[in-house]
Amino acid sequence: RSPLIDGTSKSSVFMDLYRFALHEKMADTLSYAEAASLSTRTGVSNLKFILAIQGYSEKAPLLLEALLSEMKSLKISKEEFELYTTSLLSSYSNVGKAMPIVQAQEILLNITTNISPKHNEKIVALKNMSYEDFLAFSDKLFQEAYVEAMLTGNLCEKDANHIWNMVRTKLAYSPYPPQEHEKKQMLILSPFQGPYKVHNLTESLGNAAILVVQEGPFSYPKKAAASVLGTALQEDFFDTLRTKQQTAYIAKVFAMEEEEQLYKLFMVQSSTHQPDELIARFELFLETYVKDFESMITEGRFEVIRDNLITLLSTPPTNLPKMASHLNELAFTHKGDFERYEKAIQALKELTYEDFKGDTITFLSRKNPKRIAIMLEGKQPEGKAFRYEGVTAETLKTEGTYISLP
Repeated sequence: RSPLIDGTSKSSVFMDLYRFALHEKMADTLSYAEAASLSTRTGVSNLKFILAIQGYSEKAPLLLEALLSEMKSLKISKEEFELYTTSLLSSYSNVGKAMPIVQAQEILLNITTNISPKHNEKIVALKNMSYEDFLAFSDKLFQEAYVEAMLTGNLCEKDANHIWNMVRTKLAYSPYPPQEHEKKQMLILSPFQGPYKVHNLTESLGNAAILVVQEGPFSYPKKAAASVLGTALQEDFFDTLRTKQQTAYIAKVFAMEEEEQLYKLFMVQSSTHQPDELIARFELFLETYVKDFESMITEGRFEVIRDNLITLLSTPPTNLPKMASHLNELAFTHKGDFERYEKAIQALKELTYEDFKGDTITFLSRKNPKRIAIMLEGKQPEGKAFRYEGVTAETLKTEGTYISLP
């Protein structure tokens, strides 16, 4: 973490350019490392710069040392700056040409979090950035820092301590105390207002609709019910919107947990149906689920899904990278709650059909107005446009033809 990583469009562009430059400067080293089965990944997520190295452990510390040295002293020429910014500008512009569902997800993240600027905001920030601005940012990026690390694999405690000390020495940062950290924030909708809709246009082919339904704050019982419901919804939503109604090729349901808030996301991309019609079908699907709950999810189906989830959560990660990711999530996303999976399993075991039914109906029914519909309307493929056009009665009379029987 760094005070300069704050989720604004300006900071996001600086970090994109910084990562681009880092990979370009380290290209030869990373290529040789890849040939020796050592891969490197960087990213920015939840206000953190992430560096991950995976592969054979023997030379991993040497690669890490080289990367840390470059991270601390990264410099680029004016010509490189112009080249990299041109490439970034093209990348940002391409987001506006992506599939409608991708663009709709960008809008969703921008609305629901305080750290997800849209591509057009990043374009503006990039065009206003100077070479000197970037050099100043790069120099100050790790002057203050708060570092989290997960070391997993074939190394002993002595090796781990050596690597940890190397990180601190190479970056040579001053403390960035937790109480000063920038915070990711999630939009919490009022239970007394809504639902809301956001309608945008795109030049891309097709339409997209995303319905976000906020379930409320995390608890293990609520998470257990949400997990069972998510599994059932994914099967039934695809079957209804894709197989039976033929509205779209892409029809998905996602369960999301962010900042201890639970959400369900319903997503469809369609070349045949307008976004407002898709949202109407989403709502009809949910109304049917509530009205016919016991036939949609019988007690027997509930038990099968619940038991499968318990088995899944009880199965340890199948390889070292997955174990590292698992431990990293528990340590830093869930604040060291290493018993989280055991608690989730216990909550599933204690979840009754009646409790599940009550939670589901409360969440899905229209009594829960905490919903946002993201509707992105694009161009229609030739011959597939079908939409009702607004018209006055008088205009319709002049555009139509009156006939009478002979």
